[in-house]
Amino acid sequence: MNLTEKELNELAEKIIEACFDICMEKEPTLISGEVFRRVFKHEKRAEIMSIFKEFIMKSEFELTNSDKWKEKVDLKFKIVELYLSTQK
Repeated sequence: MNLTEKELNELAEKIIEACFDICMEKEPTLISGEVFRRVFKHEKRAEIMSIFKEFIMKSEFELTNSDKWKEKVDLKFKIVELYLSTQK
């Protein structure tokens, strides 16, 4: 799947939001978004959640230089890569 940078960023944000919901022990319902339902049932959910936790830890610090910013962006792309790795 070829995504533009904007689409990739939007998908990453939806996945991160889904991870927040999972951490809050929410479960999918009929009106839940597709991304949340897929992350919830994803076979690599544990890996996605692990990267999400790392992303959150890095987000708590100020992005004072380009290396820290790049680390955070790389984590977002890694989450998307895992999410897209299997179609459920």
